[in-house]
Amino acid sequence: MSEALTWSTKWSWNQKDSNGQPLTWNGLAPNPTPNMPNTDINTATLSDADLADIKTSLAAAEAKMPFIQNLTNQDRKGLRKIGPERLSFVENAL
Repeated sequence: MSEALTWSTKWSWNQKDSNGQPLTWNGLAPNPTPNMPNTDINTATLSDADLADIKTSLAAAEAKMPFIQNLTNQDRKGLRKIGPERLSFVENAL
């Protein structure tokens, strides 16, 4: 199968092939990114041992971050919101 024409190929418009014929597009396009396999997430299961390991790992991670604290509703309302005028700043900061 021949290579599809893309913007990065060496060919240009009105170019002729080695026989003097104009180059034409044969309809080939690059393969799209393959989709993820369709897995049924409703059938996912965790064993009790795996669930216990996950909970232990989360507890260990939380113990390593004692500075994390819950905010009250009043604290949350006092925080600045990320509106359209601040969104680009936040995106650049992350």
